[in-house]
Amino acid sequence: MKNLILFDIDGVLLPTAEQYSKPDPEEYETFLKQVQFNADCVKQLVLLCKQLDAKLMLLSRWRKIFSDHLDLLKEALVRSGIDEGLFAEHWSCSYRFTSGKVHEIWMAESEFKEEIGDTPVRILVIDDDFVVSPRDFSDTLQQIRPESIKGMTKTDVEKALHIHETWKLQ
Repeated sequence: MKNLILFDIDGVLLPTAEQYSKPDPEEYETFLKQVQFNADCVKQLVLLCKQLDAKLMLLSRWRKIFSDHLDLLKEALVRSGIDEGLFAEHWSCSYRFTSGKVHEIWMAESEFKEEIGDTPVRILVIDDDFVVSPRDFSDTLQQIRPESIKGMTKTDVEKALHIHETWKLQ
């Protein structure tokens, strides 16, 4: 069994008070070269990823906004403290402009399976918005919702580790 963490940026790595206004398209490159994500939130995400022996994949509107600059977005995430080796090969989930995150989860799973083969996958979504309906939670799909005002915290890591423990029991 392999673990995949799909994560958002706003409300997860950037608490509400630290969120940025969307720059004009001609400023995207400069913005991405300067942006910093909250160090404590990043630290918690990295800790969780390592404890779950998981890979990371971005499931954020940032990947749509900055679609022509994904390399710079990844550099910003790495510069903020995410070890490049923690990312899945397909580190930014594919999307369609008409699809919602709930649909993109299945696209992410498919991309991750291309990387790991037939090994079963457990997906943990970390997003401050409801992405996965509680009725869709299963032994292979769960979500934790950080408080957007705080971003990813130690409490969220504890919740995720509890989910992981219940997964191991199944």
